[in-house]
This record gives sequence, C-alpha cells and structure tokens, in this order.
Amino acid sequence: MSHFTPRLIVQSDWNEALKDKHPLWLQFRSNEGQNIYGSFALSDTSDDDLFQVSHRTPRVIDVSFESSTCRFIAPKSVFAKIHQKSVVCVDVTQGGLGVSSSFDGTVKIWETMTGEERRVLPGHVDTTYVCKFFPSGIVVLSGGSDLLMKVCSVEDGSCAVTLRGHCGGVQDVSMIERGRCIVSASRDGTVRHWNVASAKCIDTLVQETSPINTCDVIHDEERASGSHSPESELEVGTGGKLLLTGGESGALRVTDIHSRQLVGVSQLGSAINCCRWMTPSSAVCGTEEGEIFEFDTRKLDTPLSRKKEQRGAIHSLLTYQGMTLATCADGSAFATVTSRVCELTGPNCEPVYGASCDGHFVFTCSRDGKIRKYDFNDFIVE
Repeated sequence: MSHFTPRLIVQSDWNEALKDKHPLWLQFRSNEGQNIYGSFALSDTSDDDLFQVSHRTPRVIDVSFESSTCRFIAPKSVFAKIHQKSVVCVDVTQGGLGVSSSFDGTVKIWETMTGEERRVLPGHVDTTYVCKFFPSGIVVLSGGSDLLMKVCSVEDGSCAVTLRGHCGGVQDVSMIERGRCIVSASRDGTVRHWNVASAKCIDTLVQETSPINTCDVIHDEERASGSHSPESELEVGTGGKLLLTGGESGALRVTDIHSRQLVGVSQLGSAINCCRWMTPSSAVCGTEEGEIFEFDTRKLDTPLSRKKEQRGAIHSLLTYQGMTLATCADGSAFATVTSRVCELTGPNCEPVYGASCDGHFVFTCSRDGKIRKYDFNDFIVE
C-alpha cells in the first residue's frame, strides 16, 4: 500500500466560525488514509483531548495532533468581484498591481491593496490559461485556448503584439531576462522560443507527442561563461539559460536554451502539471496524482524527495525565498516553513489553480471565482 504524507484539516471558514463563537471541526488523516475527527470551541479550550489548538489570532491558529502540527492561515482580504467565473491564473508586482485570467477569457488588471479593477486587457476566445507580468511590471503576456499569446500594455490596455504559431492551447509561458525573448508551453506538445518584438518563433525547443503543461527558465552562471554567439539575431539573452518543462507524458526535462541540448530527463509515470526552478541546480514539480518531487537537476535519475499528498492533483507551485507553496485540487494551498506545514484556508473544496507573491502578501486564485490575499508575515513560525 502506498503511504501518504499525513495531514491535519480544518473547516474552510474556521476564522468566521470562531468569530461567531461556533465550534469548528478538525480532522487528522494518517499516512494510511485513516481519519480521526475532533472539534474545538473558544468556550472550552479542552474541548477535544486529541487535538491541541494554540497561537490563536483572527487569522492564524496552530493545530497539533500527536507529532503532527499545522498552521492554518485565513485570508486578510477576499476579492470576489474581479471575475465572474473561475480564476485560472494570478500574478502580482511589487508596484501594487495584479493581473488575473479566467475561464471566461478575460484578463484584468487590479490593485493589490483593494482589489479594485483598473483595466480589462484584450482577452482570448474561451479560457485564458496563463497571464504574467514582464519584469518591467507595465506589460502583460497572456496565453489561452485560442492558440494565441498577447502582449498588452497595462497603461492603456493596447495589444502591442500577438504571437501565433502553436497548434494547441498555450498552457504556460516564461520570460528570458527582461522579456525580449520568451518560451511557451502548449497542448500541441511543443515548447517554443519567441522573439517578442518581431512576433517570430525562433525555434522549437521541446517536441513531444502529448501536451506540455508547464515551463520555467532560470539563469545558470556556470553555463553562461561558456556560451557562444547565438545563431539567430532574433535570439537575445539565452546564454546560460536553462529550461525546465513537464507535461502529460510525465517527462521532466532540462534543456539548455542556448545550445538546444538536452541536459537531462526524468520519467515520473504521472502527468506533470507544474514545475519550477528553486536554484540553478534544483527544481520541484507537482503531478496529477498528487505527488511533489524535488530534484538535483544535475542528476535527474533519482529525486531528492518524493511526497504523496492527500490533496488531489497539484495544480501549481510557487517558489519564493526558499519556500515552495503548492496549490491543490481539493481547495488547499500549503508550504513547509521551518519544518511546520502552513496551510492557506478559505476555498470550500474548490480547486486552487495558482498563486503569486509580491514580497508582502501571497495571492491565490480558485475555481470559486475569488482571489484571496494572505499576509506573508502569518507564515512566520516563532
């Protein structure tokens, strides 16, 4: 029998329950999938001898059961009016702006402080799978099921460039340095390399027979020192750039963008939904089967760690300052901080599709159409 990572669970609106002085339910799920239930009420701190609850603030509680502990964090704000349908992707800048995309095809700019809508960008036909700010913070790149990518100005909403060439929906994108060149992953089984200004595809970096769901680029200084001049004048800033990709085939690949050489590949046996670099030599990926793998990308034959979570599919991964936050199909989002699991609460069994951080707050997006804002200080485990 496959053993899971044990976890603690609390009802999604626990903070509202305690505010109204109602008891909240607690659950422990063992590594064999066995469930133990309990409850907690402010009126009686010894309400349940099995579960221990401490460090209570309006947004934070720490729950313990035997040797397992978890910090549950409620959102500081909930933005429910930005989109009318499920929110697929979210990205934020340190300049106070957010961008999000939806199943209804819309791409919207909003203020991270208040959630107030600032601008609607030219969207896509049907679902817009991905939207990201360029490093400048004033231009957005989006991709969708209509096979297109659009580069739009945050300042006036105009679409400066439309990139065409994929034969399947665009699932993910990643910028190279300042974004003069980008890479895109598609359901057509390719990862393509583009020059943005000319809207031309420079090359196909990865070719598979099944959809590719995710891609990420990082700079490796050691590889940069040995790079030669690019063959195409359209290619800018690819020296030392490593590409990480994953898709429905279950193959996690590392490719040197500049040389086009395959650095390594690992076959995981399950569709890869998301992958992100942690450092130039380490990466993390999440699968449809709910597993999270960490790799030393210099030797992909064996993962550094492999965890089977009891949360459904892993939809996205956010790496920030040594922390990896995973969002999941069961409505949970969690990270391990100084050996303790921190879980973001709010969605009631609605899948959380993505997350982004501006250095002060973490923002998540969910199938329930809401964007939730969490205080990064609440993650700090004293």
